Amino acid sequence: MRKRAMESFSETDKRLKSEEEDKQMRKRNTGSDASLFLLKKLEMDREMKERKLELKREEAQRRQEKEEREEERRRQDEERRREKEEREEDRRRRDEEMRRDREEREETRRRRDEADREKRMELLQQQLMQQNQMIVMLLKNKHEK
Repeated sequence: MRKRAMESFSETDKRLKSEEEDKQMRKRNTGSDASLFLLKKLEMDREMKERKLELKREEAQRRQEKEEREEERRRQDEERRREKEEREEDRRRRDEEMRRDREEREETRRRRDEADREKRMELLQQQLMQQNQMIVMLLKNKHEK
């Protein structure tokens, strides 16, 4: 104890360090250390697999959502295309109906005009017949006199 009290600071420091090294001597690994290591490794592997599985699930979910969005977009595009075709078909039908109506009106007008011409012709023929009869009568009267 007296020797310790008389030590210099550097000697005390060296002594303490050597005592610590003696205490911290490396001990040999035992079988339980190996099994602990393997258990930790197994746990880490299991966690890694779980993370990979979760990532795969998330990726599959994103892929499915993307496919659903694409399918919805395709369905909407198809619906718009179908609506556009229906509008075009309706427009073609209306145009065809308008064309038929116009042709019917023109045909009706032509028939009416033809009927009017025939009536005028008949009137002209009647007038001519009357004039001819008048001329014939005048000529007969002149002859008779």
